[in-house]
Amino acid sequence: MNVLKTLAGRVGASTIPELAIRFLTSNPNVTTIISGISKPADVDDTIAAVNRGHFTPEQMDIIREALTEIQATSKGFCTGCRYCMPCTKEIDIPAIMNMIAQYRFWGFQDTAKIWYRDLKGAKADACSHCGKCEEKCTQHLHIMDEMEYAIRNLAQSS
Repeated sequence: MNVLKTLAGRVGASTIPELAIRFLTSNPNVTTIISGISKPADVDDTIAAVNRGHFTPEQMDIIREALTEIQATSKGFCTGCRYCMPCTKEIDIPAIMNMIAQYRFWGFQDTAKIWYRDLKGAKADACSHCGKCEEKCTQHLHIMDEMEYAIRNLAQSS
């Protein structure tokens, strides 16, 4: 199950957007939020989330603890700096690494597979294991291994 959806349920939020909105409005240092609105119902949902009120200090502790665990799990992962680029096989390494993070750490498996399927240009299976990306990676990531992970997990039909 999606990590954020599980977290939302643990603190009494009905949706991930509600979780995000209430998390932000529960911070006394936040006076304004920019909420992604793509349809009229999003306005109503945002207002409803604000009207549900702030999270309790206990709920905020649960959220912070969960986010700390996620951050610790994903530590040392791709920052999207693009120092690994350009790839000799024209693979958009940071994009694929982001898809892997969505799949592995955030639980958005179906979404990551769709993004991978719709990725324009070369995909992970084009990797020739030349190692040039790893030589340039400031995070010292095992990018070639991650490309194999993408082939095994993202290239599967969703």
